[in-house]
Amino acid sequence: MNPRDNRHRLDGFSPATDRAEEDFDAALLSSDMHQPLAVHHTADGRHTYLLAYDRAAIWDVPGSPAFLSQHVTRDLTARTFTFDQRHHPLLPLAQNWLHRNGCPLEALVLSTADGPVPADDHTRGTENRLRTDLHGRYTLVDHHTVEPVFPDHDGETWALLHDNQAGSAVSPYLLVVEDLAADLSTYRFREGDFADVDSARHWLATRDLPPADTTAADARAAAARSHTTLTSPGLPAQAPPIPHAPDHRAAPNPVTRPRRSGR
Repeated sequence: MNPRDNRHRLDGFSPATDRAEEDFDAALLSSDMHQPLAVHHTADGRHTYLLAYDRAAIWDVPGSPAFLSQHVTRDLTARTFTFDQRHHPLLPLAQNWLHRNGCPLEALVLSTADGPVPADDHTRGTENRLRTDLHGRYTLVDHHTVEPVFPDHDGETWALLHDNQAGSAVSPYLLVVEDLAADLSTYRFREGDFADVDSARHWLATRDLPPADTTAADARAAAARSHTTLTSPGLPAQAPPIPHAPDHRAAPNPVTRPRRSGR
């Protein structure tokens, strides 16, 4: 096997299955491109949780997600381990996956003060709602990430989620759009509810919005009344279209997103 990454604390442990060995070795191949955001080791030594930003995602298929969650589970008696990891389009979804797998939220406070910060309270509130969901309210349906490859190229990530809460039956699809400033200083979340997947895709393709008539406090309620409305304080009603995603694998001197700041 490849040498162990010390962050995983696996000295003296062997993979419990062939699948665990294959998955962990595959993860190690690009581990030098993973910018750690948070690491937590449980006091009993049975679990390690890692949150990272995967800089290698920019060279993957265009639109690939860049936030990475890893979970190591150890059998202290057999001295074996299992390994699981997921990529996520949005930071709070990556944190939520770790939280739902047993990592305490306080351990997911980001370890670096470098990087973009939330632009407003609406963004912080949306992040918190997605991060803290322990009941499987949201199911990821689709997503796309456009990194700011060049300094004057704004970044955008969108994630389409199915809201499994009974009260959302009329408009059960939640679209969350993250706008990353071109100077990488801030990011902003906008969100809206849609009756079906086709309606959400139509909005993404056309960005045809009616005038915004909401504030941060009633944004969710107003979006539920009009499944083609996306709102967020401080944003124009007519959002710019998604720029064509460049082929990141051929882009010269890419400017990768720096580490995220703590909340």
